[in-house]
Amino acid sequence: MNGIKWSSILNDRQYIGFRITMSGVTIGFIGFVIAIFGFMDLGVSVFVVGLSTAVTGILVNVSHVNRRKGR
Repeated sequence: MNGIKWSSILNDRQYIGFRITMSGVTIGFIGFVIAIFGFMDLGVSVFVVGLSTAVTGILVNVSHVNRRKGR
């Protein structure tokens, strides 16, 4: 934890997958809360959007890590 520059996560291109994943997790959590409050259809659809965004972020991150290993 000491070696991480947290400000670089917001600016560096190498962390784009992490940022996409965290956005997806946030959207999914909002969808989960909406579903808990009774709007099941809306909540599930927002949750699915968040889940797909998080998976996309993970895939982008894995692709970026594999590309860096190849250099």
